[in-house]
Amino acid sequence: MSDKFLRIASVQGFSDTWLNAAAPTNLGLCDFVIPSGMIVDLSKSYIAFNTEITHTGAGNFPTGLEPTNTMLKMNGLVNGDHATEVPNVALVRNAHISCDRGQIESIRRVDTLRSSLWNLEHDAEDRKDDMNAFTAPKGVRGTGNQTSLFLDPCVNDVDAEDVQIPDKKSRNISRDVKVPIKDIFGIGEADDWNTSKFGETRIHLETNWKDVKAVPLGGIEDIAVSFDQTNTWGAMDDEAVANTAYASNGLITKYHYDDYLLEFPFFLGQKVLLSATANNGPNPANVSATISKIGYNTGNRSMYVDVTTVAQGWYQNTTGVAVALSNVVMKADNTYVPQIIVNGAEMVLFTKPQMPTADEYNYVTYTTEQDNGNDIASFSRGYVLEPTAQNLFVALCRNGAKLPTTQYKSYRYAIDNEDQTGNRSVVPASPLQYDRLIRCLDMASPTTEWRNAQQRWLQLTPATTAEGDTDAPVNGLANSMYSQECSLICETLQQTPQPKYLDLQIETAKTGGDDTLNEIILYKQHFSSI
Repeated sequence: MSDKFLRIASVQGFSDTWLNAAAPTNLGLCDFVIPSGMIVDLSKSYIAFNTEITHTGAGNFPTGLEPTNTMLKMNGLVNGDHATEVPNVALVRNAHISCDRGQIESIRRVDTLRSSLWNLEHDAEDRKDDMNAFTAPKGVRGTGNQTSLFLDPCVNDVDAEDVQIPDKKSRNISRDVKVPIKDIFGIGEADDWNTSKFGETRIHLETNWKDVKAVPLGGIEDIAVSFDQTNTWGAMDDEAVANTAYASNGLITKYHYDDYLLEFPFFLGQKVLLSATANNGPNPANVSATISKIGYNTGNRSMYVDVTTVAQGWYQNTTGVAVALSNVVMKADNTYVPQIIVNGAEMVLFTKPQMPTADEYNYVTYTTEQDNGNDIASFSRGYVLEPTAQNLFVALCRNGAKLPTTQYKSYRYAIDNEDQTGNRSVVPASPLQYDRLIRCLDMASPTTEWRNAQQRWLQLTPATTAEGDTDAPVNGLANSMYSQECSLICETLQQTPQPKYLDLQIETAKTGGDDTLNEIILYKQHFSSI
């Protein structure tokens, strides 16, 4: 028998539909049972939440079937309502796994721990390219001007003779939001988990789906400057319109495309808004239209876009004289109300043929202790750590937030009354802190190392320049992209014959406001076996 994938449905009926203004009510808990009698490569297995994004159907979107360009984000990550880059494992708040031999792991606040480690152990490009993450959709047009993975766009529906191909269209599609088992549990690294020996394996998850929202992309094509550094992505050729005539529904882009399949921000069937400046009479503004045809001219490298409107044309000249339309721009119409649908949850298992397997598995896991700094700026408290604890991670979160963003001024700690930082405080962005990050993260995982010297979270909501490589906001729309600290203290520990006493001291950067100490989560990493 060869290797194969096996899909197992969740024990619960895991499905729901909700709008951004609400939250799902049926997605809080998720359970799976791996049957006995099989060998599973847990390192290649994952949980698949089949998801799609639709809309309610209203206004310019009457049918509810019009294709839209929408991505998923998570709320509750930091203060405010920013879409922050995190791995899909942030969907898991608490997790438990057991088998017939007993409990294997029980980890609380998985979201905070795994998101923080993912941020520190991967550089910006690795995080951006991670397909199992809430990150910016791939593209070169800048933040907010990209194409969602939930959209299958058609950007050219004509043949070489400019004849429209009838079966080409854009459509919204469902996708599996994947959470790898190894991202949740240490035992998830096992590539030959034998349920014949260990029996039926049960996984219980508490999820964060209540915080998942939908974000329309695009809508800034009228202000986002293209690669020619002159024209915006939505800039169209000027047009002269005679008295009583309509403007042409055939538009030509001012920007010349070398790779329109990658760069063109519009798609067939998309609802758009058209605006222009008229030298006589009122300026047409945000006129609703639908893209009905798209072609690429290899001669002038422009896109030829046909639109349909309720009237004969998107602009009618009723001034009594000829009108010259300039500054003609098109942008995505994002006036729809997004709707998220989770169709179900399945565990996708990579199974192997029967073969000799280990009788014992060694793995790395965590115990969690949650505390509160009670909004003070100078914190000192003692904790008891397990004898097997070999690394310590301390997450400093604001009240109700999932990510550690509380900026600290310094910290120091002692084990059994013996100072571990050389009688000096550890200051952020200092050589001492870098040294301790390298040492701790190298020990924490044999496959990764400290890769993010910036130690900040990428926020996805700001509108940036077309290249997306600057902190400067466009048109004053938002703050910088990397505005939040990744406040995770990482330290090594010695394994001891008996429990050890930790004395932890933290000084924050402020004496009031957001950067006083709120939620403090201690993760004690240790080896375990079953």
